Amino acid sequence: MPKKLDKDAIANIFESSNEDDDFSNGSSVNYEPSYSEVSSGDERYMDDKFVPIKTITSYRLPDIAHSFERTDNPYNLFMKVFPESLFMRITQCTNERIEIMRNSKPAHKNIKLTDIGEIKIVIGCMIIMSYNHLPSLRHYWSKHNSMGNDAVKSAITRDRFQLLSSKMYFASPEKPEGASKLYYVEDMVECLKTRFPSARNESAYQSIDESMTKCKGRSSMKQYIPLKPTKRGIKMWLRRDALTGYTYDFNIYCGREDGKVEGTLGERVVNQLAATIRETNVTLCFDRFFTSVNLLGTINYAALGTIKSNRKKLPVISTKLNRDQCIFRESNTGIMYAEWQDTKDVVVVSNCHSSEISIIEKKLKNGQKVNVDCPEMIKFYRQIMRGVDRADQIPGQYELDQKSNKWWKKVFYRLLMMSVGSCWVISSQLSRKQNHL
Repeated sequence: MPKKLDKDAIANIFESSNEDDDFSNGSSVNYEPSYSEVSSGDERYMDDKFVPIKTITSYRLPDIAHSFERTDNPYNLFMKVFPESLFMRITQCTNERIEIMRNSKPAHKNIKLTDIGEIKIVIGCMIIMSYNHLPSLRHYWSKHNSMGNDAVKSAITRDRFQLLSSKMYFASPEKPEGASKLYYVEDMVECLKTRFPSARNESAYQSIDESMTKCKGRSSMKQYIPLKPTKRGIKMWLRRDALTGYTYDFNIYCGREDGKVEGTLGERVVNQLAATIRETNVTLCFDRFFTSVNLLGTINYAALGTIKSNRKKLPVISTKLNRDQCIFRESNTGIMYAEWQDTKDVVVVSNCHSSEISIIEKKLKNGQKVNVDCPEMIKFYRQIMRGVDRADQIPGQYELDQKSNKWWKKVFYRLLMMSVGSCWVISSQLSRKQNHL
């Protein structure tokens, strides 16, 4: 059980703060842990006078919608996330594009229109190609036993697949004047933003982060982030289950907003994604791009995140920490600040944690594993943010990287694999085991 801090034994190592500092009236705590083999029965340190403004959510297993059953096969599961109406819309828009092609040249008049069954075959072949990678698209129809794919060859011819995949549209090909930047994927985005949350109840712990969809074509929405594995592409903001990576909501970043805006971009992104949460007992986690003291003080959910040390309203820390030292700082608004010295300074703020110390296992350079004291809020952050990496594994390992200069085709491939990943999470939960994707 936590025990009270010995106030007389703790030196005040903080300098006075500015008037704008929300932590100016808070107390200061300096804790200096050391490497040790600590059993689970040892006591923790916690300040019992500080009360955070929010409470961490207790873990619960999210319920799956009643329309999903354990007896559903993979096709039925996918159709409940990626519905028939969406296939019908794709078929309609693709036929409009084929009609334009047929009217452009006499040689194209004999090209047949498609139907919903053929569109399902094309998308099914795309899913196969996402996990069965071959050097070139034509190799899927190769006659060599070590190269061709029998499922693809028996479903559709190569020329027909290439025609339909190149002419596949998700909105009317004639873009109206004044349409939004997301016009070509707008219908699909709205459909999936409704389907994803309706298929599964809100999880207790969720993470918010950005993700890049690789794109080298021309688009005013294309971003360049040199430190990301995917440096150029379309940026997406996602809200995901921290444990499984299930996507509940997402937004595509269209660039700088016009007119006067309030708060930082990170604050606006978090508030937009949090606005679609259907339950109150949710704890959110995000990285330093999104985190600010103002956000944690105004958001309606328990939340925490790493933060840049130069953000506004943070305490001024003048003491240089040694390895595995940590400092806490309490604000008068119910927000806890923690700085921990690992290989680098780790700074986390939370509206739902106190100055409790926990234990993590670290691996030293010589391979030895030791127990290290660490702020509980940093340990909690590390556990929750794994959901972002887990969700990124699916598009990373099963990337559908067909060549295209159209940005909306790349976004479609990404949304398709997000739908497949969502079905995999639902299937694993229904069968109560970790199914293979």
